[in-house]
Amino acid sequence: MARRSPKSASPSARPRAITSAKTQRLGASAVTNGNRLLQDGDPNSAWSRRYADLARLHVDDLGGVDAVTEAQISLVRRCAAIEVELERLEGFMSRGAEVDLDSFARVSGTLSRMLRALGLERKTPNAGAIEAQRLLDMYAERDREKTQASNTGQQSTESA
Repeated sequence: MARRSPKSASPSARPRAITSAKTQRLGASAVTNGNRLLQDGDPNSAWSRRYADLARLHVDDLGGVDAVTEAQISLVRRCAAIEVELERLEGFMSRGAEVDLDSFARVSGTLSRMLRALGLERKTPNAGAIEAQRLLDMYAERDREKTQASNTGQQSTESA
């Protein structure tokens, strides 16, 4: 199957840029206006799609496109690019390839600092709430099983 070039891809198939620009400006770049995700490259590649997904998720974490500044979007874009590259290196490691762990660790640290600068910090899940939900789910399942068993028992006595 022939691969479509970015120029022949329909506009709706291309990942859209993430921008806080409220209106399109005549003469502004396609990235600024939100018509393109990247200045250059294949917007339909797996790398570009993952990059767009991560950038959008981070913007959502910050309150959405209307709540962020262009400077924050710039940092989000850098974070997304670093994350995609770290994920790519993790894929290499999973296949047994050698990776410079010192560089991997330094880039991971840089990503962590950039995310903190954006206000996106790792939140430890509330263990008590997780355990309470697990117990509620377990008891709800038991109740469903009891109800189902009693309904089955009633049907067999009614048919006799």
